[in-house]
Amino acid sequence: MFRRKNKNVCGYWNCSKRIPDDQFLCAEHYEVWQDGLIDRCPKCTRFKDIAYQVCLDCYFGRPVASYKPPVEIPAREKEYKVAYSDAWIDGYHRPDRFFVYLLEVDDGTLYIGHTRDLSKQLSEYRKQGKSTNPGKTFKLQYVQIVATEEAAELRESELRRLILTNPDQIQAMISDFRSHMRKLGYG
Repeated sequence: MFRRKNKNVCGYWNCSKRIPDDQFLCAEHYEVWQDGLIDRCPKCTRFKDIAYQVCLDCYFGRPVASYKPPVEIPAREKEYKVAYSDAWIDGYHRPDRFFVYLLEVDDGTLYIGHTRDLSKQLSEYRKQGKSTNPGKTFKLQYVQIVATEEAAELRESELRRLILTNPDQIQAMISDFRSHMRKLGYG
């Protein structure tokens, strides 16, 4: 008996599983789609996690062909509504999250601190450098997120101690942080 090989591939952006011609996602991704955790990328129309605006290929500008599903995509069996809370108005600012940061000044000195609002704190450093010390700039070298202010204060004191006792470990942390940021496309 002659069997036709499936040429259809799952429509999820990085899945290459072969699927029957009458389906648009593999079983694993179909279930996740039914749960409302994946949707379509507006650029290439493949499926991606709802946490992201576009799939990672489109985000990094990789060339991809537009996805044309072999069948019409039905409506989901389950529809979820996103819950809303006034506490989410300022999404990145959560009261239960603190940033421990390490800045390097032009002259090579390191400054350690902690804050709830990292972007606001860095903005203040930029303003301070322009007004009180013209030409003095602060460069972010390391960031760590901790859950409580007490944990932030403890980590800050640990980093201060490391600067004095083991500066090589601080440089290794900074190097590792830069490496992660480059991998994510931020530097």
